[in-house]
Amino acid sequence: MSWSRTEITSIILEEELKTIIVKNHLKESFSKNLVGYFRMMFRFAYRSRLVKTNEFDFVDTDIILAFAEDNKVKAEEEQVLTADELGKLVTATRHHEIKHPNYMPDYAIELASLTGMRAGELSVLRWTDIDVKHGYIHIDYSEHRIDYEDHSELVIDEPKCLKHRKFPIGDAIRDLFERIRSLGIDSEYVFGKPGGGRYTGHDISCACGRRAKEAGVGRTSIYRIRKTVVSEMRKHYPAKLVSNLVGHLEETDECYYNFDNSEAYEKLEAVNSYASVIIPFNREKPRKIRSSI
Repeated sequence: MSWSRTEITSIILEEELKTIIVKNHLKESFSKNLVGYFRMMFRFAYRSRLVKTNEFDFVDTDIILAFAEDNKVKAEEEQVLTADELGKLVTATRHHEIKHPNYMPDYAIELASLTGMRAGELSVLRWTDIDVKHGYIHIDYSEHRIDYEDHSELVIDEPKCLKHRKFPIGDAIRDLFERIRSLGIDSEYVFGKPGGGRYTGHDISCACGRRAKEAGVGRTSIYRIRKTVVSEMRKHYPAKLVSNLVGHLEETDECYYNFDNSEAYEKLEAVNSYASVIIPFNREKPRKIRSSI
């Protein structure tokens, strides 16, 4: 494998690293050293202005290390939630929304359960990204953490699949946005803080863990919700359609697949059908929230 004359942005790092680990039967300790070497190499190249972007920022190291020879792959039930568990999580989240209507990470968890969006994508979602007229959420950006020798920094850059994607606004998603709008919080961000600023991906992830504990569904993350959404949708719809909706980096060809207008309806149908599986588990419908602003 030679990268000396290859455009760096054309190299799919996750695929290359997985190939190296699997082909050489690397154990977890060696795989971590390999990942660390690449991380430092790209960090040095970026800080030395040898490359315009640090492509390693878009690499999911957890996925790569899962291919280490001595790394036990989690059982399917440990990777995803059941429909019942996801319903209980959404119900607990809705109940918390009633008690603390201005705590925006709860609404982010709810949107994650309907779209499979990443925590970093949720945290930087702006109202200008919500195209109500045409019925789409435009996902163009994501939050990334860059680690330097003496500090870490959060930046807003392209999403992980490095490709703009649109997610249909189904009925449940439209209702969610209307409830958020009714709060009257003045922020450019959908999940903005009252008084300014936004909640980070870490804030949203921590809130997800707390709501999961309250729901009694065990340790849960936004990433686990994402895998659940993908798993449930793929039971009923083509893999290419689902991959295009959620923006899978590990399936690059499908991520770059373009659907024509005739398939837009199929995508919306998939979103509404999936939501109907989750929403019925909200045993008690929350009261209408009125803005106090």
